[in-house]
Amino acid sequence: MNHLTLIQLQEVAAGDATTEQELHAAHCTACRARIEELRRIDTALRSLPAERTTEEFADKLMRRLGVRSSSSIAWILFKNLAPAVALLLVSIIAVVSLNYFGAFDGSGLGQSATKLQTASGWIAAELSKGTAALNQWLEKYLSFALGRTSLGLTALIVFFLAVAAVVDKYLLMPMMRKRGM
Repeated sequence: MNHLTLIQLQEVAAGDATTEQELHAAHCTACRARIEELRRIDTALRSLPAERTTEEFADKLMRRLGVRSSSSIAWILFKNLAPAVALLLVSIIAVVSLNYFGAFDGSGLGQSATKLQTASGWIAAELSKGTAALNQWLEKYLSFALGRTSLGLTALIVFFLAVAAVVDKYLLMPMMRKRGM
């Protein structure tokens, strides 16, 4: 009598067997015994607590398997610049709040706060000029996209995103892989 293979036994134990395999298992005591053994092993393995691994283990395993995590250049820039931008924003909010509540009044810091306000006013004015220049350039050279309908602008944005995706995939990502990042 031909007995079920290990794969067929596993299928029967998991409930994924064919009718023919189930019939054989119902009449063959040797195969039934092996199926029960597989079920006991499965139950024992499932009752074990899940193991926790370290980040280093996962990195080593991925390297051994030949899998490299490759982030896009945009994510790498964001990941590295986000803490500095957050610190800058928190600092600006703190200085503005302290100035608003008069913490700098009557101290030597008042002059520094005034200089900071002057500098921030100058930066805001320059940004406003830059924005106005950009708007003029957009109106002059991209008037088709900025017409009454948003179809042209949508097409321009989709084209820009497509170009950025192609550059990222075929230019930046291969460079990152060569560097091993």
